[in-house]
Amino acid sequence: MLVTVVILFSIGLNVSGEDFCYNFPELRLGRYSVGYKVIPMVDNSRSFSKKLSYSGVADTNTNRPVQYHIWYPAMANPGDTPMTYAEYIGSTFIPKERSMVNDYLRQVMLRDYKAEMTERGADESLLEIILSSRTHAYMNIPGFPGKFPLIIYAPSINSNPYENSLLIEFLVSHGYMVVSSPGFGLHSFEVTRDMRGLMAQFGDLMFLLAQSWDNPMVDHTRIGTIGFSWGGLSNILLAMDNYNIDAVVSLDGAGSIADYLNLLKQMPQYHVNNMTAAYLQFVPAGQKRNSSN
Repeated sequence: MLVTVVILFSIGLNVSGEDFCYNFPELRLGRYSVGYKVIPMVDNSRSFSKKLSYSGVADTNTNRPVQYHIWYPAMANPGDTPMTYAEYIGSTFIPKERSMVNDYLRQVMLRDYKAEMTERGADESLLEIILSSRTHAYMNIPGFPGKFPLIIYAPSINSNPYENSLLIEFLVSHGYMVVSSPGFGLHSFEVTRDMRGLMAQFGDLMFLLAQSWDNPMVDHTRIGTIGFSWGGLSNILLAMDNYNIDAVVSLDGAGSIADYLNLLKQMPQYHVNNMTAAYLQFVPAGQKRNSSN
């Protein structure tokens, strides 16, 4: 599982029309089609909002929403059409009423995404190519019979599961299952860079593992976690708190940065002797990072 991650860091991006995002000829997909589902869930063991606002307005949906994203080895039929990248963006919004995303909300999310990207300097024409390009994932297709290793993916701060969709799709095509959820704060959609923000994502990862445990496709003897940036803090805690985790991958994880490492050490789950999983860390070339602790 760990070796496959390395491949993605040695491949350049090749722009060629409709296949812009996914034209990686050196990256050989595996035998499986990639299935993808999004399931709105609620963690009833944790509250998210107050029963009454300060102005006295009642909220009947106080428990924590967790949008469960799952990629899985699947069987695509010849007539099936893979998702566009825009469909990833449109599937990742959790409305306040906790219902499934509808067409209107998908358009709102796509509009806001385009506005944010162009504000950051993205070329609008290239952005349209990216959004309309086909991924390797198929929405809601049947799973492939059998049991597969499970990977719990922890996205970066205030980010979404699809941020590393190419990596996820590649792993699934080679026989892995991946689950994830958007990064939200403890009691707000904005993540705070403190213990409360870290505890929020750690709790979400625990919830993802619990919800995945009874999936008949999951091999309980092979479970790993990948964390990107901020997610590289919470996935360490997950492995320290749950000995079912066999491998931890950190993609430029915040745990290698001194200030965030100090934050990690304040968590009650943290102790180096609790880390029984294999650990692999990637950091940008030329940047000094600390992984000794």
